[in-house]
Amino acid sequence: MVLEDNTVIVADRGTNQYYKFADADPTDWSSEIVLEDTFKLPEDIPGTAGHFSLAYDGWIIFVTDAGYVCAVTTDFSEYRSLQLPLNEGETNFHNTYALDETGGIFIATTDRMLRVDWQDTELSLTWDIPYDFRGPGCENVSRNLIEEFLAVARGETCTGSGTTPTLMGLDGQDELVLVVDGHAPNNMVAFWRDEIPEDWEGLPGYDRRVAAVTPLPYSTPEGDGFTAENSPTVWGYDVAVAQYNGFDPGPNPLPGVQKLTWSPDTKTLDIAWATDEVNFNNVLTYSAGTNLVYGTGQRDGIFYFWGLDWDTGEIALEVLLGEGDDYLDQGNQIVIDEDGTAFFSSATGIVRLQSESLSTLDDSGESWLVGENSDDLTDALVVAASTTQDISTADNLLGLMAETPSPQSQDSLVGITYAVPDPYLTTNTLGPDQSTLLQALELSEATI
Repeated sequence: MVLEDNTVIVADRGTNQYYKFADADPTDWSSEIVLEDTFKLPEDIPGTAGHFSLAYDGWIIFVTDAGYVCAVTTDFSEYRSLQLPLNEGETNFHNTYALDETGGIFIATTDRMLRVDWQDTELSLTWDIPYDFRGPGCENVSRNLIEEFLAVARGETCTGSGTTPTLMGLDGQDELVLVVDGHAPNNMVAFWRDEIPEDWEGLPGYDRRVAAVTPLPYSTPEGDGFTAENSPTVWGYDVAVAQYNGFDPGPNPLPGVQKLTWSPDTKTLDIAWATDEVNFNNVLTYSAGTNLVYGTGQRDGIFYFWGLDWDTGEIALEVLLGEGDDYLDQGNQIVIDEDGTAFFSSATGIVRLQSESLSTLDDSGESWLVGENSDDLTDALVVAASTTQDISTADNLLGLMAETPSPQSQDSLVGITYAVPDPYLTTNTLGPDQSTLLQALELSEATI
């Protein structure tokens, strides 16, 4: 986590501590990174430290694997904690959680959905709704924490929801929190996150707070493949999620992406479109500027960067990346900088896709574009490949001409230029000064 003052908070599960790192000289980005402070979980907070985020009031919120929700100041001087009402064998640590601007903290366990509120520097349980996220036939499943993690990594059934909750609804809209359960097929499940509408009659067999349970056509449709593990992506009343294929998918993983739409009139969550043309193994990234949803995946062992039309699900962009784990996204989100540069973590490091002028492309660049709007393209992406491949190897692998690498990194990057829509990718924008973050990641020729 990068704070406003450019310090970085890092969790260390091995020592059950949070560390704060900073530049030795805050005015010099190249100065040494120093350990500024440490917060070790006190004895009255059981469990192991892990998922954490920043609340709107500036406190850090974190959850332990023993079912405690906690808050700590960024200078580590004060903390608060609240124990969740969990059953024996109930797991709360499969995912992280969602935070809203009112202090709502939304947590999905294997057995329930909860809202904890952070108000006036105190934590309290607001609602607690039972929901069987593991699914039918899983009643006798009992695993300890290590066994649960292994079951998730192997793609076994009965692991519950794999998705971090996603919030929907702003400024007087219907306010929902959405997760995907572990049933076969998986369902997109929506809960009213604040006041339940007075005219809401509820769904038969569910608590009245459950707003929708919609089967997903491409998420373990026959019990095959991994339960959805990547958080749903919301824009307005639309939400999309993809079939997940694990940390080490084969050359032809199960395809499938689907978008659903919530109707505030009928109070239903319905499939808007579903496609099995591509597989996305990452958290989907939507761009309001291009109206495309972006992701990476494989076809016949080759990795691609795809953009799907948000309204139709049709492939609007297809960029060939290459072969091997250098391009394997194991379930992360694409991060977009202010200038449209895209980053995603691979199994071996980080892939950078950088905007450049289309004037560097000849007509062959059009071959990587699918759809009717290719004439409107105004920018390009540079795929920064590992220097373990020289330029000629990259040329042979991709069948393309290598363009000039980015000037600031000519010594360490192999640049391959492709056409891509204008740089309005909008998600998780990095701040203007990320020197500490980049140093903390220890980026090197071997890892880019």
